[in-house]
Amino acid sequence: MEDFALLKNILAVVGSVEMVKNFTKKVKVPGFVWALLTTALSVVSVLPFIPEWVLDAVLVLSVSTLFYDNILQRYKKKFGGEDA
Repeated sequence: MEDFALLKNILAVVGSVEMVKNFTKKVKVPGFVWALLTTALSVVSVLPFIPEWVLDAVLVLSVSTLFYDNILQRYKKKFGGEDA
């Protein structure tokens, strides 16, 4: 069960960073900023006083972002859907 909690945190951090990247597409952001953001989110995600429901909400948002960016967009591009 501890492995599942770790996987949840990993997905939440990666998805959160990707979501921030989506909001800053038009801004040139140096690579070290993403490394710092990933580190900061990783530390925050394991703090003991963060309620479980907050982490679950971040996880849902993060997985949704990853699904949209990596699966749905590829499907749209491959089959010529709108917004491709």
